[in-house]
Amino acid sequence: MSLRRSPGEGVATPDPSWRSLYRAGGVSGILFVVLTIVSIVLVFTKPMQPSSGGAETLKNIASNRSLYILKQVLWLGPSALAIVVFLALYRALKHLDKSYAAIGALIGIASEVLTLAYPTTGEGGSVLVYLSDQYMSAPPMHNAQPLRLPLRVLLHRITYRLLPVS
Repeated sequence: MSLRRSPGEGVATPDPSWRSLYRAGGVSGILFVVLTIVSIVLVFTKPMQPSSGGAETLKNIASNRSLYILKQVLWLGPSALAIVVFLALYRALKHLDKSYAAIGALIGIASEVLTLAYPTTGEGGSVLVYLSDQYMSAPPMHNAQPLRLPLRVLLHRITYRLLPVS
């Protein structure tokens, strides 16, 4: 019994006409890993948002605005890169098993799309930058009143608990 391939039998390989997609997927994968590591380092080296009080959270975001935006972008931005990786993996692995390649790509891309559809991180969402700007530009004696209900709702949705606004 011989286990060798016959001369006419070809080896299934990825389609070389998709080389640019494979390259984009590889570059996106590397960038995804690097940006995710940078975001994790920032989470552990920079101060976290206050865990109580909406006003304190908004003041903290206002005083660390650039860092907060950077954390949000570094945490959510790599999701777009991951979509390119999953698409390239589908094309590269399709010749091995179309069903598993399609299921894997669908689950991977859907999870990243959902991450972008509900853009929050452990420290809140990017909309808190806007609320922080509004809070800080309001007159001092009235700054908490107009934002009290929207802030509570937003913080509840982000953190899954209702934080008192002082």
